[in-house]
Amino acid sequence: MLLVGMVIYGLEVRKLKMNQQQQQDQEQQHVEVTNGGVGFFGFLTLLFIGLKLTGYVDWSWWIVLSPIWVPLLLILLLVGALMESTRK
Repeated sequence: MLLVGMVIYGLEVRKLKMNQQQQQDQEQQHVEVTNGGVGFFGFLTLLFIGLKLTGYVDWSWWIVLSPIWVPLLLILLLVGALMESTRK
């Protein structure tokens, strides 16, 4: 009877160690993905807004905010061109 108890205890300890090892492996595999920051167009937009608000440039707000809408416009034109070329 004592031998059976020791075997069961050994199996439980082994199972507990395996669970702890799996948990440690999962924690090590956790990779956190972060954005790189503002980016080129975001920085350019902030720069243009700062220049406009401090009076260094006398541009229209359309030009000041162009780093936001010009890339979007180019993407839309590219998507439209790709859709048109696949339609034929």
